[in-house]
Amino acid sequence: MSYLAAAPDFLASAARDLSDIGTQITAANAAARNPITALLPAAEDEISAAISSWFAGHARDYQVLSNRAAVLHEQFVQALRGAGSVYAAAEAANSSLLQTLEQNILAAINAPTNFLLVSRVIN
Repeated sequence: MSYLAAAPDFLASAARDLSDIGTQITAANAAARNPITALLPAAEDEISAAISSWFAGHARDYQVLSNRAAVLHEQFVQALRGAGSVYAAAEAANSSLLQTLEQNILAAINAPTNFLLVSRVIN
């Protein structure tokens, strides 16, 4: 049997940290967008223009992949936040069930004693 311990507070903290990292990466990509996609040719010849165009194409591809990665990153952060909430709700439900079970067991154990004490007081 596997044993898993998870703390909703740690999951929420990790989600916040990952969200902050995603924000910083997105800001860095936005700041780099124009400098890397609008690279000017080093000279006025067609080889320099072709190389500049080739680098700009790679920069555009990088931006597309970066945007996709940002979407996946945000989905992961949302899943992590959701997991923390679901785990906390499951813990609360299990705790409630265990408390009810505990009360029922204690009532069954204490029933004979309560019967003797109550019947002696009444008689």
